[in-house]
Amino acid sequence: MFVTDTDVLQSLAEALHKDVGDLQPFWINYDSSGNIVGGVVPQQHAAAYNEIFERLLRRGFTPAQIVTWDRGGEFELAIAVYLCLTHGGAADPPQYDKALLDVLGQYRDKLDTLIVSSAGVWLVPGDTPGNIQFGPLETMFDLFGQTVDPCDPRIGQVVRW
Repeated sequence: MFVTDTDVLQSLAEALHKDVGDLQPFWINYDSSGNIVGGVVPQQHAAAYNEIFERLLRRGFTPAQIVTWDRGGEFELAIAVYLCLTHGGAADPPQYDKALLDVLGQYRDKLDTLIVSSAGVWLVPGDTPGNIQFGPLETMFDLFGQTVDPCDPRIGQVVRW
């Protein structure tokens, strides 16, 4: 993931114009040690990361290219907050404006057309899943396709498994 649950929680609090401590407990749950154990934020954060990954994979980018994407954190944060507000809003009546949701929702749409770069260099999709590949069929070094020695005394013998 490009960002942490804590980053998403902080951005969510800013979008709601609240302090993190003033958020309802359903947004994020902690165990007695202070570790995050559930809630809307971790669920929707994971969903945002998976959506980014799936859409870029569908466009032909490799996992290695995706994890080095320069704007990955920006998109992950925006999509995660959008998903938190739209999915978590059912539990807490929404008190945010539609313009914010429209801006955050546009990040999802941009995934299908944006230019992906790493360290400022444009990345060309590394794979094109679903396309038929061609080339010579070479099976000489396959496990069961070993060359046969014509002088091998086992030729013609019964195979014992």
